[in-house]
Amino acid sequence: MVNSVSTNTCGVNAATRQELLKNVKNDSTNTATTSGTAESSSGVTEDTITLSSAAKTSASLSSPSTSYYTQCMPTRDGFSSVNLVAGVTDPSAEPFSGGKTIDQVASAARNELDTEYAAMETSGQPFDFNSSEGKDWNSLMGKLDRRALYAISSNQGGQFTKEEQDMAVTIMGQQQGLATGSYAGPNRLPGSSFFKYANDTAGFMKATMNYLDNVSNDEKTSVSWAFSRASAQTAYGWLTEDQGKTSENVDSENPLVKLLMSAMATMKEDGRGTTNGIIKTADDLKNQWWFKGFENQLDAAIDATQKMYQA
Repeated sequence: MVNSVSTNTCGVNAATRQELLKNVKNDSTNTATTSGTAESSSGVTEDTITLSSAAKTSASLSSPSTSYYTQCMPTRDGFSSVNLVAGVTDPSAEPFSGGKTIDQVASAARNELDTEYAAMETSGQPFDFNSSEGKDWNSLMGKLDRRALYAISSNQGGQFTKEEQDMAVTIMGQQQGLATGSYAGPNRLPGSSFFKYANDTAGFMKATMNYLDNVSNDEKTSVSWAFSRASAQTAYGWLTEDQGKTSENVDSENPLVKLLMSAMATMKEDGRGTTNGIIKTADDLKNQWWFKGFENQLDAAIDATQKMYQA
């Protein structure tokens, strides 16, 4: 979990600060996992020290490898989650969607899902939404890069089911969680309570911004991305100010992020510091108290953002 934040400066109350931290943390903790138990053992021999599983996990998560991320995204035998893992280590990688427009990415993703559904059906074990450890989710979407997941999550072309959209959103959250130092995988593996930035919340915000800044331009046009990016930047600024430090320049040039930053600055005022529900659309923003007074600037900011990322 994210540590509590000092609340005696900036005139910002605890609820407002924790609300911002929650917004950022929630984006990276949706995972396709099921129950299990973490192993833990330790021992010392004459010449060899055997680290506990927790210690090994701490080391691997502090400097994780592709193989570690792969076990966090298990699949059925014969399937691979290699491209999902690539979305952890390099969210800009496009092994599936490279060279395609977003509409073409969506069509290719639709075909890929249908192919994998058919393969599972042919095997005698049809796709199971409630499969253990999300194995069928990862098997179904394992060849998709993050840009393709975004196409599904945003229902490009109106060709994806609500269930498929939810799976894509969850996997994207798992990617971000792993990339920003959280454990996000089957509970049977060690480390389910590990959080790299437990004592460095500002560092977590920087890691979050760095990850978000490296996703596809298509994703950066979305309201949900702008909200996450603005939340992380706002929290980072308040945290470093609390610590008496000077914030690094982490400003985003995204017009919608800039508008949200201005609106979030008003969260310091009484009654404007709570976010209600999930922020995915312009209407979701308009329903927030902290966004009141900024509604008439929203359409122009969204339009400018879309133009900014046009090829």
